[in-house]
Amino acid sequence: MVVNAPYKGKWQRIHLLNVLYLPSFRCTLVSISRFVSRGFGVLIDEEGLHLHAPDNEYLATIPCKNGLYRVDHTAPDSAIAPMAFIIERNKVSLYDAHIRNGHVSYDYIKKALDSDHKYYGLQIDPLKMEEPLCKACVKGKISRTPIRKERISDRAANFGDILHMDLWGPSPVRAPGGLQYTFTILDEATGWLHEPQLRTKDQAFERFVVWHSQCFTQNGIHIKMVHSDRGGEFLGNNFTSFLEREGIIRRLTVHDTPEHNGMAERVHWTIFNTVRTLLAESGLPPFLWGEAHKHAVYIYNHSPRSFLQYKSPFEARHGIRPNCTFLRPWGTRVLVKMNADNKLAARAVEGRYVGHDFVSNGVRIYWPDCHTVTVERTVIYLTDGIVAGEPSNEDLQNFDLPPINDDDNIPDLIPFNDGPIDDRSPDLLTPQSEESDLEPTRTSNDDESNEISPESPIDNRPRTQRQKRPSAKVRALTDGTGITGEEFDHADNFLSANIVYATSQVGNNPANMKEALARPDSQQWMLAMVEEITRLEARNSWEYVYPPTDANLISARFVYNLKGDEHGNPTRYRARLVAQGYKQVEGLDYNFDDIFAPVARLESVRAMCAIAAIEDDELVQTDIKSAFLYGRMEPGEDVYLVPPKGIKLPGLKPGQVLKLRACLYGLKQAGRRWYQKLRDALRQIGFTRSQFDHAVFYRRLSPAEGSGTAVIFCHVDDMGLKANKKYMPQLIAALRSRFELSEGGRIHYLLGMHITRDREKRTISFSQSAYINRILTRYRFDEVRTVTTPMDPNVALSKEQCAISERQKEEMKDKPYREALGALMYASVGTRPDITYAVSTLAKFSQNPGPTHWTALKRVFAYLRGTQHYTLTLGGDSSEVLTGYCNSDGMSRPDRHPIAAYVFTIGGAISWSSKRQDIVCLSTTEAEYIALTHAAKEAIWLYHLLDEVFPERFKLPITVYSDNQGAIALSKDDRFHTRTKHIDIRFHFVRQYVEDGTLNITYLPTDRMLADALTKALPGPQLRKLAGAIGIQTYKTQANCAFLVSMPSRPTQRYHQPSLSSRSDAANPPSYNSYSRRRPRQRYHPFVAQPTLPEQLPIPTRGPIRPTTTTPRQTQAWYPIPISPAKTMSTIAFMGLAILTITAIICLHAYVLTKFMLLMNQIVKGSQASTYNSGWGSYDNNNNNAGGWGNTGN
Repeated sequence: MVVNAPYKGKWQRIHLLNVLYLPSFRCTLVSISRFVSRGFGVLIDEEGLHLHAPDNEYLATIPCKNGLYRVDHTAPDSAIAPMAFIIERNKVSLYDAHIRNGHVSYDYIKKALDSDHKYYGLQIDPLKMEEPLCKACVKGKISRTPIRKERISDRAANFGDILHMDLWGPSPVRAPGGLQYTFTILDEATGWLHEPQLRTKDQAFERFVVWHSQCFTQNGIHIKMVHSDRGGEFLGNNFTSFLEREGIIRRLTVHDTPEHNGMAERVHWTIFNTVRTLLAESGLPPFLWGEAHKHAVYIYNHSPRSFLQYKSPFEARHGIRPNCTFLRPWGTRVLVKMNADNKLAARAVEGRYVGHDFVSNGVRIYWPDCHTVTVERTVIYLTDGIVAGEPSNEDLQNFDLPPINDDDNIPDLIPFNDGPIDDRSPDLLTPQSEESDLEPTRTSNDDESNEISPESPIDNRPRTQRQKRPSAKVRALTDGTGITGEEFDHADNFLSANIVYATSQVGNNPANMKEALARPDSQQWMLAMVEEITRLEARNSWEYVYPPTDANLISARFVYNLKGDEHGNPTRYRARLVAQGYKQVEGLDYNFDDIFAPVARLESVRAMCAIAAIEDDELVQTDIKSAFLYGRMEPGEDVYLVPPKGIKLPGLKPGQVLKLRACLYGLKQAGRRWYQKLRDALRQIGFTRSQFDHAVFYRRLSPAEGSGTAVIFCHVDDMGLKANKKYMPQLIAALRSRFELSEGGRIHYLLGMHITRDREKRTISFSQSAYINRILTRYRFDEVRTVTTPMDPNVALSKEQCAISERQKEEMKDKPYREALGALMYASVGTRPDITYAVSTLAKFSQNPGPTHWTALKRVFAYLRGTQHYTLTLGGDSSEVLTGYCNSDGMSRPDRHPIAAYVFTIGGAISWSSKRQDIVCLSTTEAEYIALTHAAKEAIWLYHLLDEVFPERFKLPITVYSDNQGAIALSKDDRFHTRTKHIDIRFHFVRQYVEDGTLNITYLPTDRMLADALTKALPGPQLRKLAGAIGIQTYKTQANCAFLVSMPSRPTQRYHQPSLSSRSDAANPPSYNSYSRRRPRQRYHPFVAQPTLPEQLPIPTRGPIRPTTTTPRQTQAWYPIPISPAKTMSTIAFMGLAILTITAIICLHAYVLTKFMLLMNQIVKGSQASTYNSGWGSYDNNNNNAGGWGNTGN
């Protein structure tokens, strides 16, 4: 339809679609909503209704008359002839009717025609009843071609003629060995099923080759054809090449048509129905699906099949009927003969039958207590059913049942008598005459014991020899107090281990309950244990239940921690009940993808604190008490906990255990459950999770709340809060309404770092002095002589210096190289970028360090001892922006693997890195370009994080400095193609961000390049200069001032520093921490004032200066050295006289030398009578140049 609307004194024709025609209606109604839905713009004001096209072109203005926006076509103007609409009323074809009515079926239209050949009023031309193919209907209504149910081709006649193949997986639960796929190979002629289990899909080709070889070697069968779907494992180049080489025909299904591979799909359905049935009936854990699958495949090959006229595949292949009399119900309880190490111990242990092993001709037995499967020979089946019953006398006549052991080897706890204990509080006593509530099993907790009784079935797995008692090292590993050294192979393990260590008090934490109760402060530790159990009971953390027979019982133990403040002073006794999560079974007690919990990156923490200091916002620290207990077990998660030995819970009956409702510390899923609870709580109070650091949450504040941005960054249960003064109390109140907070006030100690603020300068400083002091004591480096650099620039470390000889290996055997290096790692990534290069270099030799590497490691500790009071200062005025520095050591290494480093600052370093690259570089420009790429990645992440939390605070582009002009030019275009064409394309990633204006790469000379300190060992002055520019400053305290000495009461007495040999050997025993360099003697002149420390990075002092031994009548005090004015004037006069004397001597020597030269010149002139000299050249009488640089003269 076409309607006319007034447009600047004339009519504007507007075409309308999908119009409803009513012959008796006398006016045309136009819907405004239809205009808007099609993208037209409608504006209503005093002039009327203005209509705009989707491209914003003005169409018409309709005036308002009597409350309606109407167009009157009866106006006398000839330009607006009375034409309301035009509509064609011709007859239409069947195809047009089909189109008009939403592609309704042709048959429906023909059956609905009336006597006038109309379809609901629409006149259809009888002469145009063709039914052409409608492509739109085909595209929108096409359906799958039905699969024929009858077989098309003939069945194979012989074994190996046609094999049907398919892959099943991945399994939601991995079987032992990491198996998660099954590879189906089904012979069409005999129905024989071969179905190996795989770790990954790409192993399918290897298994097929093995099966092909077995068929040929054992049966002389040549496989003729394979039939499979179009999975990538069957279409790989290796698979295709093998089939072509062996002459095997391949037949593939059409995509998305599994029905064409029906035989293999039907076998999957049959086999895994059997697997699920076996697991459900036996009650065994799901991770044993691999054992059930093997058993199901064996049953399939030895059971009748309908397509084989009810013969078994075994009979069809071999021609004989199978004998299955040895089979037992899968999961049956059995008794297995064992070689006991005690002549009075039991000779059999109970296990579960999970099938036969035909490779070893034995029986496969599952041990529920240790979750392993072994192959055994001497087995007695207790019953033919799954549920165990009483064994017959005939079965047990040659076997002894294991006796019930008591807990005599568990230390008993003596109750304290400080007052009555609440009825719901646990009793810390287990009388020796009282039997344990639970029968001890192999899953019970024996961690609190220092001995393991011979009859205690700690490991009842069958062995071929007598069992050996575990060594002290093994027992330490079992109870969590020992380490293997592998804990520090990765940086993540370094950080997690040392963050915990940084927040604890070294040397004061008991290893187990027995040690805690044997200490003088045992009363405090017992109170801590009572407090922990009471808190868990109040949180409804568990319920008392009788465990199922096949339940995985997890042990628990107490972990003791004496918490300290930023100065290392003890503040709180904490005993935490921890579940031994390493005994959890994947798929039974937890899922692998449900254990990750993010924590705030240290770069994010430093950045947020720096911006808070610049904006002068409040920074508050807090932690959540027993945070993990807020995470609850999800439906279907059944975790059963055995109470620790020595704890008697009120109401716990014999045989009962704790079914956890809350996620206890130590469980694999506990961290994630707590994070999910915290995330949901912060969302409820208006905080948004950052997309670039999932442990950072922010909220935009309204003017009523003080404006700005509030930020929360979390590390497990420790949180830092940033907000303005007005909103901070509201934020703390909102958190307190949801969690039990332990508010720490203004931020001062977080993650083992001491934090101080200078509100006037708007800076914030991080220090790890207490942590450094503790690791110095921990590894006995607290008396090492200090040095001025962490690495000697003149010493090159290499693998040739690793321990090779037996003498070197014996020397390094007891050196805690990896542990000490791991302790340095946290200081390196926390506040000390000046040791990052040294730590990363030493980490390369952690596998087999030598004496030279150990000496270099001691040097880092010596450097830290002299600089332990250094702080990392961030922030400043509001002009501070995000700035980057990147550098590489170029081609200085023999292996051509460069060190790439970068530093990003906001007033001070917030992010830094120093890493050895995996690739070999061919030029310095290439090495610097790769370093620039890594710095660009960090710059982009930092910008996105900061711009998301603080929009408009940081502007593009981000300036990144480099000291290589070639790398800068290469980052802009490909002008050096010939020399850089070999560089991998991923390193050209930086060009994109340079072109779009995100990054600005700028040149900076090497002597001002801050990242240079992270690529090589620098001399002391240069290192201090660059470290000071990064933000490392001294933490001025009275104890750190080198010009303060100990002075007796009488000022005339001489002062000196006692040598190390005068110290008591009993108080300071010799150890491996002595440093090889001889300490130079320190001299103090009585008339010269000692220099004070500069503002940034002084030369480290060589240990505290100690007072001399004095008599009782003398008092010791700290005083600066007194300076006498008279002596000072005498010194100045003496120095002036010395200068005059030296000047006179120099003048005398110059006079004598001048006379001597004149004399020698006269002698030379007299000896050359035949020549004359001009300048420095000489010529003979023939004007020939005799030599020299002079000119001739006549």
